[in-house]
Amino acid sequence: MPFVNELVPDADKSRFVGIRYPAYGDPVRPYKWTIDRDRNAFLLPTRLGGPDSPGEGYFLMGWRDHLIRLVLKRNVIGNVQDGLTYTWSIRDMDIPDVLQGERAAILQDLKEALATYGNVFQRENIHTVQFDF
Repeated sequence: MPFVNELVPDADKSRFVGIRYPAYGDPVRPYKWTIDRDRNAFLLPTRLGGPDSPGEGYFLMGWRDHLIRLVLKRNVIGNVQDGLTYTWSIRDMDIPDVLQGERAAILQDLKEALATYGNVFQRENIHTVQFDF
């Protein structure tokens, strides 16, 4: 099954109780995610952009029952009429020690999840998704 964008089911929201993102301290409040249940992998945005960091976002990636904290930067070029090109780069990635040997597989799944995620769960007008990692 490929990654899909969907509302986080109430039963899954309990996984995030008590989790705070260190960069800003607010609790994670899951609403929508990009998930592939067969791979046991998901991407959950926890905070997006801001006046001092446009295009930057904080995410949690679930991968084989472990959480990976990410700070990602999105650069957008093009226009709505002709299509947009999104280029994603990693600002910070906190992979648990037990998963360090799986880095290449994690990055591949992250690329696929981001391609599905698009622009806050919308793919309209996105012509190309590229990765700087």
